[in-house]
Amino acid sequence: MYKIASRNVPIFNATVVKIEGFIDPSANKKQPLHFELEKIILSGYKSIIINVEKLMFNSFHFGVFIIVADFINERGGKCLILKASKKLRLLFLTLGIEDFFYFFNDEYQAFDFLKDNGFV
Repeated sequence: MYKIASRNVPIFNATVVKIEGFIDPSANKKQPLHFELEKIILSGYKSIIINVEKLMFNSFHFGVFIIVADFINERGGKCLILKASKKLRLLFLTLGIEDFFYFFNDEYQAFDFLKDNGFV
């Protein structure tokens, strides 16, 4: 099972989301992760910063993240991924979906990107 926590950062017009654990699609039919993330996005902030440092990733997650990135991009925001391992970043690259996302090692880098590129 997974845990999700979020906090809004109004000065950067973004929400930081931390996801921990394993996301089992069969166990989360009542509230799929992408619906939870979409609700967070609809709270009014333009971009989402997702910390995946403690997320046990599987192929299911790529679909969820693409859905979320599309949802955000349609609203003029960006989907930023924090603390992805080298292996995970390589998987994004291999699948050809890295263009949907921006990768950062910490929140400060992500905030600077949002500010410097006019997403604030």
